[in-house]
Amino acid sequence: MSIKEKIKEEIEGLPEAVLEEVYDFIQFLEVKKAGQWSTFALDTGAFDFWNEPKEADYTSADLKQGK
Repeated sequence: MSIKEKIKEEIEGLPEAVLEEVYDFIQFLEVKKAGQWSTFALDTGAFDFWNEPKEADYTSADLKQGK
């Protein structure tokens, strides 16, 4: 049995919520291979914490000016 067949067999028994995670992981692998990290991060909501600044553990006062 090929690896593709094994994966298909495993996927058949997974619940919908887990399938969404599997799909997200497949997208992650494709983006990683293509080297498009910044687009992937923005598209997947990796920076959504900026939308709720009250939830941040730091403020702009914690940032230091670079040289």
